[in-house]
Parts: sequence; C-alpha cells; structure tokens
Amino acid sequence: MDKKDWVLFEIRDNYPHLRKLRELLDEIYVGSFELSMTSGMVVIRAPRRPTKDELYALSSTGRYRYLYEENKSIGTFTDGSTTGKGGHTAGSGKRPLKSVLFSSQPLSGTAAEDRNAPDISQIPLFDSETQIVPPIESKLHAALSPTHVIIQNTASNDGQNLRGLYAIPIESGETSNVFGVETRLSLNGPLANSKDVVRKCAVKRLHESTSAEQFWTEYESLKRLTTLEHPHLIETLSVFRSETNGIQYFNFVFPLALSNLKRLFRDFFVPLPLRSRNIQSLWGQFPGLSSAVAHLHDSAHMAHRDIKPSNILIYEDPSGKDLILKLTDFGLSVDLSRARTWEQGSRARQSAWLYDSPEVRKASPMTEMAQSNEKISIPSASDLMSNDIWKLGCVFTEMLAYLVCGGSTGVNEFRDHITTTEDKISSDVFNDTRFDDGEQIKPQVLEFLERMACKDTRARMLQATISEMLSKSALRPTIKRVCENLAQNNFPNIGYNDGVRVVRFVPADRLPYSRFDKWKLNIERWTGRPIDWAPFGRPQPKLDAGGFLATWNWNGVELFLGLSQDQHDRYRATCFPVTTNNVPLLPLAHQGQKSQKTASPLGNTNQSGNIVQPSQSSLGTNATVANVSPGRQPSIDTKDIYWCIERNFTEPTEIYLSPIQNAENLLDDEALFCQVNTSIGSTAGWIRRLFSWKRCTAIDFVQFLVIWENKDQVNPIQKELPPPTTPFYNHSVPSPHDFHMRAIGLQMVFGLRDPKKGRGERSIIGMLPKKKNPPPFSRRISEPGWGLHAKMGFSQRRFIVWLLLCVVLCAAFVVLWLVFISKTDLQNAFVPSALGAALLVIPLGLLQVA
Repeated sequence: MDKKDWVLFEIRDNYPHLRKLRELLDEIYVGSFELSMTSGMVVIRAPRRPTKDELYALSSTGRYRYLYEENKSIGTFTDGSTTGKGGHTAGSGKRPLKSVLFSSQPLSGTAAEDRNAPDISQIPLFDSETQIVPPIESKLHAALSPTHVIIQNTASNDGQNLRGLYAIPIESGETSNVFGVETRLSLNGPLANSKDVVRKCAVKRLHESTSAEQFWTEYESLKRLTTLEHPHLIETLSVFRSETNGIQYFNFVFPLALSNLKRLFRDFFVPLPLRSRNIQSLWGQFPGLSSAVAHLHDSAHMAHRDIKPSNILIYEDPSGKDLILKLTDFGLSVDLSRARTWEQGSRARQSAWLYDSPEVRKASPMTEMAQSNEKISIPSASDLMSNDIWKLGCVFTEMLAYLVCGGSTGVNEFRDHITTTEDKISSDVFNDTRFDDGEQIKPQVLEFLERMACKDTRARMLQATISEMLSKSALRPTIKRVCENLAQNNFPNIGYNDGVRVVRFVPADRLPYSRFDKWKLNIERWTGRPIDWAPFGRPQPKLDAGGFLATWNWNGVELFLGLSQDQHDRYRATCFPVTTNNVPLLPLAHQGQKSQKTASPLGNTNQSGNIVQPSQSSLGTNATVANVSPGRQPSIDTKDIYWCIERNFTEPTEIYLSPIQNAENLLDDEALFCQVNTSIGSTAGWIRRLFSWKRCTAIDFVQFLVIWENKDQVNPIQKELPPPTTPFYNHSVPSPHDFHMRAIGLQMVFGLRDPKKGRGERSIIGMLPKKKNPPPFSRRISEPGWGLHAKMGFSQRRFIVWLLLCVVLCAAFVVLWLVFISKTDLQNAFVPSALGAALLVIPLGLLQVA
C-alpha cells in the first residue's frame, strides 16, 4: 500500500515505553509504520487502524503499566525474592502479542496494600448537606491549621444552576481531577462569619482507584511541606474524604492558580488570567524554583520525582502584577531517609517520562520489558535528587525558550529543533536511550541554549548552569551548587540579607547611564556635596570596572550605594542569599558561620518578608541596645547621641554640637528624626532657614573636636566609629563598618525628609554611637567625641519654591504696574520686576554657594 493511503491514529496513554511500543507495532504491522512523539502526544501512521484488541495492547505499553510492574519488581527485590506476584521473573523478556492482550488485571488495591493500609478514619468526611469540610484534628496533624472549609460553589450549565463540590471542573490528570470552588475559610467554626476569609480554591480529587496507602504517602509529603513555609511550594489548605454514588474519594484543597507552565508553553495565546500580569517577572522565578527544590532535598529530605511544566502552578504575587511559580503534585515524592523502601505505584509517573533523566530510564526495573541480561536496581537517594536536577533543567530550558524566543512560538520552535528521527520513530524528548549512550543530552538542546544565550544576557547567565544540570549524572551539580551559581551571577530575584536589610547587587557593566544622571553628577561634583533632587530621583553613581551598585528598599524608598570590587567582596561575605519573601535561597544549615552571625534581632525593620537580624554580640564594640518603654523613668546612667550640624550662610562653615539626650528612651526612629530636624532648625535659626536653599543631604559617622572652650562649636576631623578601647562610647554598627555607616547615613537622610518612615522601629537608634553618662561630655578645647555629622547640600525643591516665589512677585508687580501706572506699557512693567528678582536671587545664590 502506498504511504499516501496510510491512516493516522493516537494512543491514549502518553509517554509510552518506546521500545516496547515499537516491538508491538513491528508485530502488528510487520515493520510498516511510523511513530511520532511530540509534546507528549503519541501519533502512529500505519496502513490500517488497529483492532480493538491491538489498540488495547498498544495502550498497555504506557508508563503506568510499566510502573506497576516496576513496583512489583521493587517489592520482590526488597523481599529478597526473584518472582513477582504475577509469576513473571524480572528477566521474562518479550512476550507474544496474545499474552499481552489477554493477561491484563486490575493495577491497584493489592492485598499487600490492604494489609498495610493506614487508618483514614481520622481524615474528615465532607458533609454534602451543609457543604462543610470539618477541620483536621490538630493534635494528630499539627502541620495543617484547624480550618473549617465552607463550600459556596455555584455554576450555570444550560440554564441550570449546579451547586456543590464538583460543579466546576478545571483539569483532568493522570491520577486526579481538579475542580474550582469558592470557599469560606473559618478558623473559629462554620458560623464565625466575622472572621471568615472568602477565597477561590482548587479541590484535587484523586481517582477512585487510588489506594489509601497512595493517598497517605502524598498527604504525609504535603504535611512536611507545610512546615517549610516556602513561597515556591504549594500551600495545602485542607484534606478530606467525600462520597459520591457510594464511591469514596480522597481530596486536597489548594489555593486556585491562574494557570500552569504547560498551558503557558502550549497555548498559542497567553491565557486570559495572565494577560494583565507581567510575564517578564518569570525571569525571577528561576532562583525561586531552585530554592524550593533545595529546601525539599536538604530540609524536608524529599525528592519530588515529578517536576514538569504541568506540576508548576502560576500564581500572582501580593502586588497583583508579577507572577510567582509554585511546585505542586507530590504524589510521587520520596522520603530520602528511607530511599530503599519507596513506592512508585502512581499513574502520574507516566506523564513525567518526557522529563526523566536517562539514567533513571536505564535503571528502571520493568518486569515485563526487561531483557534477560538487564539488572534490576533501586535508585539511591543521590540518584533521585540528581533526577530532580535533570527535570528542573528541562523545565528551565523551556522557560528560556518561552521568555527569549517569543512565548509559546519559541517553545514550539525549540521542540521542532530538538526533534530527532531514527528507526521509524520521531521524538522531541531531551534525551532518549535509543539515540545515544544513555546519558548524553541531545546536541540540539545545547545548540538551542547557545542560540538563546546570544539573544539575552540573562539567558547567557543561565547557559552554563542549565548545561551542567543536563549533563551526565556523574557531572551533574547538586541543587546547592545550582543555587550558588545563580547567586554568583546576581540573577534577578536574588537578594542578600545582612541581618538589617536585604540588598541586591547590580554589576557596573549592567548599569545604563543616562545623560541626565551624568549632568546631575557633574553638578554635585561642582558643589562638593550631594544634592536633594526631589521630586526627581538621585543619580546613579559612576562605578569603576568591577564595581557594583547595592540597592535595597527601606520603608517604600529605593536606596542605592556604589561599591568598589573590594567593598562588595567584604560586604557580601557577611550576607546570605535570599529569594521571594526574603526566604533563604538555601537552608540556613548551608550558610555556616555566616548565617550564625546574622541570626538574632537588632531591632524591628519594616521590610516585607522574614528578615533575619544580626546579634549584638557580633556587632561593633560592646554593643548593648535597650528598648525602653515611654513610661520608664530614666536611670542615673543615660546615653546621648551627638550631632554635628552645619550652620548655613557661614564662611568657613561653622559646625555646632547638638546632643540628643537620653536617646535610649526615644520611642522609635521617628522620634529621633523629629528631634534631629528640630536641632537643625534651632542651629540655623528661623531667618537662615527661611532664606536657605539647603537641607541635610548626607550624614557621616565622625570623630570631632571641640574648638572653643565651653562652646558648642566643633570640627569633624575624620570618618570613624568609636574604637573598642574608647571608654564611655559604644555602638551596634555591623561589620563591615564602612558599608553600614554609609547605608545607615543614607537611610537617616530620607528619614529626616519624612520622619514617619521610622515609625514603629528602633533599628537606627540601636546602631548609632552613644556617649554614656556620667561623666557628661566636657567642652574643653580639643576634647574628642564621636557622633554624626549632618551635611547641608542644595535642595532642588527649595530652589524651585524660591523661583516660583520670584515669578509670583514679578507677576504681581506687572499687574500693579498695568493697573495703576500704564495699561499699555508692558515692556517697562517687566524691566523693574525682572531686575528686582535678579537682585534678590543672584546675591542669595552667591551666599548659598559661599
């Protein structure tokens, strides 16, 4: 028959065992067939359609049946036997087609499972009358919160209202169906409406064939995840049983996702829920997913085993614009502490075949397909973790194709590029044991990675790491190494927690410089001081080659400092990397001494997320910070903070000492900022303050000397903190001191502009150098002291206010001239007004510069 007359048909079971499928096709069609496997779909082209029995035989080559046989082999191997329950040995080899067609039997609910089945009576039963899921007994399951779930679902179908738990189907999978529900979550019982939270959720209903043991394995895994509280791992809200038509189902309740990566990669158009979101925020999810797997492996001691695009859900982050990815579906997860006793009996395993690493396929103990010379082996814990790395690398590659090459079109282009054909079988998997030595990634994958690296800097940063993740198992990095590589490259969404703030580093070669920034920097260089450019932003500092820009958010204000290579290296060595919600990129056990030094509180900060604070014992000199309540009476021993404040319109600039007394009794940093602003105002006086175009634009930690006997005038002589050997002074500035002094000074500059930013926190008060009394500070000539120097620089806002005032006065003069002197003499009206404005502004400006 001519190939043009051949027919096309699909087989239901995705990701079959290709060698077994090819053997059956050879037996049925005597070599006259073509097979194509693309994106998990299996299409066969042959001279005729298969009969019912033949189609069943072809479907039986699916991964599910082989996993079932694999589990029997593993059980037999563990028991020390060589014969499975079906009577076939591991080396039974190939069977005739007839034996495959008529030897099927139920693949779940074995006698062994029944004997070892856990007690599921403690799992709450859904009440179909009240639509309430009772909470789990907290004493038995402390990991999950005791939450009542009240179902409020309503859906419309052909004019009929459908109400109930399974009214809105969302997705159907290999082991479960997912339904959308609208719920009320109540912590205090189903009637405590005042504290209920209305939330859209997803109910994952496991198939009726799921055994209690399989359900319990997934449930135990989800409980362990709850204790991690990782932002990139799925959150379990509840678990329950339900009964429909006499059939019992096991159910999990999760927050409803916007979509998943599989849909995003396959759909031609961006899914509707994602169209108003920032798709480019997915760049920041590479570290997040890596961190999730790191916490799985090293904190929960679990291997996921089923990492693939459909098991990575897409949620919106709290801002409502960016996206966050969460790893889900832990039905195949393995307790690594018991790696020799794991079970694989799950239908979902077949759908992960596309993303399986070569060595796991090669070592898979399939009773029905194993050749007589193949050995049955159980993967070790390191094998399972390495397989997770491989699968994560596959997902990362497709994410890059999506982000770099134009969405789903780029993913399809990538799939087409890696499709290979050999011996009548076409496949787009990353690696297949039929095509190479068993562990070699297809060269087409590496070629496409190279192509993407040429198009995007971030792809170039990931290229080496992903290539290592897809290398041979012996060369494949651990997830710890993957995270460290991402951190080393300063990949987006990785910050560094120094115990006080979370900082991000941007290398100098990635910073764009605008002409406006260069112009601002030249003006600041001419004035010799930083300028308050508000309402515009500060200019980015010009960095030397190898330098970094350190950025962080302080109470809603984006701050930054320029660092040299040496400053960056010294500071970064004291931090540990964090990702979404400031969760450590790696479990803190991996951070060693570094995490210990930044582990106890210095004071409350207002940054979002979980910030680990530094201990006072490791910071500076004999640091002790006391948070004293407002009603506490000051003791005899007090602590003062000394401010050296510049007075405007003086030449040379006069600097006066202004102590903040009993600083430890201040309520919070807001009170400190208000007192400093008051001191600045009193030092200047109201007349100087009225005519001044300046405000505090820089703050330095300094040593100062008194220059007149019994006077407040001082002279800062150098930037430094009180040395450890200096009596009566202490501070709590973390190391390295040079960075933290600059960072604290910058925060205080913005705090003086808006004191409310310091409300409710005492971190800055706690770190500043303080003079212990008694004895009081002696104002003798050359008496040294330590404090802070408030430097005055030009304020663009103040200059604009003065300029507008001059314009208003000129306009008022012109109006009066036209009304009272001459209605037509507009030219003469402007001359005296402009001259008066010039005589006012120019001398005032010269005085400011002086």
